[in-house]
Amino acid sequence: MSYFRIYFYNGKKGFNIKYLFYIFYPGHLLILGLLKYVLYSF
Repeated sequence: MSYFRIYFYNGKKGFNIKYLFYIFYPGHLLILGLLKYVLYSF
């Protein structure tokens, strides 16, 4: 896995992953909450 990252590295800064976590974190909490609601509501 690391080999490909090193091999394809072009010397430029990549995508800022910080913004991905701003979306992912509340999104996964919402999905887990909905899943809990569906599984334990009956």
